[in-house]
Amino acid sequence: MPAPGSTVDRIRFTSTLGGRIVAVFDGEVLEIFGPTGETSRHGDSWRFHRDLMGIKMEEPDRKGNLTVEVYPDPGPRPSWRGPVCQVRISEQDRAVVGFFERVRAALPLE
Repeated sequence: MPAPGSTVDRIRFTSTLGGRIVAVFDGEVLEIFGPTGETSRHGDSWRFHRDLMGIKMEEPDRKGNLTVEVYPDPGPRPSWRGPVCQVRISEQDRAVVGFFERVRAALPLE
């Protein structure tokens, strides 16, 4: 169920590795659907609750690609386990960058 007063934000895009991905955020739950080899180690789709996830967006590399990593626990050091979900996007694709920035902004502060 979406958070009161929230709207559903969704985006469909092709990653820099060619995978077709759909991401949906309803204010509470982020769902990411896409190819197994790129988005996760274990499956084709993932669901993360905003209170139980962290998002890290790295700076673009020299080719202008950046990596979005989603962790199952925002904790103080989420990288000790590595991300559950990792998507590579172009910094030029402002709609996709904006989507993940909006999701990250909706997360509770630590």
